[in-house]
Amino acid sequence: MSNADMDGRTDGEAPDILNPTSEVGSVPHPAFSEDQWRAVVEMQNRNFAELVKIMQVTPARSKLIIALSNCMEGTASQWLTQISYQGMTWQEFQELFLQRFETEETPAATFLNLLNSRPTADECYAVYASRLVTTLTTKWRNMEIEEIAVTTVLAHMANIDSRLQRVLFTSNVRTRSKLQAELKAFTFDKKRHARDDNLGPDQKNRKASPVVCHFCSKPGHRIAECRSKMRQDRQAKP
Repeated sequence: MSNADMDGRTDGEAPDILNPTSEVGSVPHPAFSEDQWRAVVEMQNRNFAELVKIMQVTPARSKLIIALSNCMEGTASQWLTQISYQGMTWQEFQELFLQRFETEETPAATFLNLLNSRPTADECYAVYASRLVTTLTTKWRNMEIEEIAVTTVLAHMANIDSRLQRVLFTSNVRTRSKLQAELKAFTFDKKRHARDDNLGPDQKNRKASPVVCHFCSKPGHRIAECRSKMRQDRQAKP
């Protein structure tokens, strides 16, 4: 028996490589037509084109979040997921980052700065409001209700009376009692200014005018206490 007979084919017939029984242990291969292969390639090209299109139209602000996510690790990465919001710019991220990891700005100072802030030229109200909310929630996350209330009141009062800004920026007032203690000095000073306002013009002038000697015309003493006059009187005596 010839080899051709053993293989089940006649002489001159090519071996069937796609037939799993032609060789021991061979794996069957799917037989795709030319049209099927063309459809697969076209589908892959369409998917790739869509991916490129998405990458090209992705806003720069979204790319910023992606870039920051790849750069930050540990607690910083967790913090980024908590404060990031749609439309956040690089400048806004820098402000939030400095508030969290570098500066020691008091919560009341943060709130006062927000009261005095305004939207940027390219910032709509929705993005501006989202940035303010993120800033406050980040700063006040671990604060008690009383501390948040004290912070809000102190910032509001400092916005009315600029003298309170010294306390606001230098002291972290957390409780109602601490706030009352800080305000007592300003209350006393306000009463003193009120008494001065109630004085008449003549009284104010007398109070404000320094004592001047009518003999030597030097300030700081009266004529009865003038040493020059006493020395002249002694010399005039026989």
